[in-house]
Amino acid sequence: MPRIGDNAAPRSWLRGRLAVDAAGYAVAAVLAGSQRRAAARPCTRSGVVYGARLVVDGGGHRARGSQLLGTPAQHCVLMRFSRSLGMSRPIPDLLGGSLRVLDAYGPGHHHDFMLVS
Repeated sequence: MPRIGDNAAPRSWLRGRLAVDAAGYAVAAVLAGSQRRAAARPCTRSGVVYGARLVVDGGGHRARGSQLLGTPAQHCVLMRFSRSLGMSRPIPDLLGGSLRVLDAYGPGHHHDFMLVS
């Protein structure tokens, strides 16, 4: 019974593995360079910030095991949208969003959600 990959060219998996490793090192080098450039922060510092209110109603679809999302309450939040890597406008960039639930677990104890597209 033939196995998966028996008809593949010898060492073809090695070329694929080396390509994936090379791409990973290239991404790591770019992020390390941007980290040094942005004073130990690989993400951009500029963006648009909105204030909002998060309402957790505790209805039928409660998040079990989550203190924040499983308890009915209202929370003040800050929502921030930004271009994640800070590339100049014509160059495509990852779009980031962060949601900070202020004082989620008591005064000064916030909860952050980080999102990227």
